[in-house]
Amino acid sequence: APSSSGQVVNNRTTAADVPVGPAPTGASTTNTNAVQITFDKDIANTSGWTLANVQARFTLYRNGVSMPIVGASQPTAKTVTLQTSGVIEYGDVVTVSYAVPASSPYLQDTEGHQSAAFTNFKVVNNVTFVDTYSP
Repeated sequence: APSSSGQVVNNRTTAADVPVGPAPTGASTTNTNAVQITFDKDIANTSGWTLANVQARFTLYRNGVSMPIVGASQPTAKTVTLQTSGVIEYGDVVTVSYAVPASSPYLQDTEGHQSAAFTNFKVVNNVTFVDTYSP
């Protein structure tokens, strides 16, 4: 058989051919200390994640200021819920960001495709207005 070392290979794979991981499709809060993020694909089990993993990957912002993340639920199909010790009030502008870590564990779908980073994804604030005015 002839030797094939040094042969040029033409890779015709495009970005559209590369499978992508879960992308956020929505986020909301009805609770004053939790944000639920919904993704377009089922999320892989994150039972091995520690609180430090979650804190290093996700950031919650309220009115442009970072909020502490104190917990996260295990994903339920396509959702992840982040808990904060801060208080989200009616009218607050809330966003969530995700940074891809340099090593595992990654946010990924059940087929192992990693999520891309996202920044300042808008959270729908459904916290109810409480009227404390008492004449």
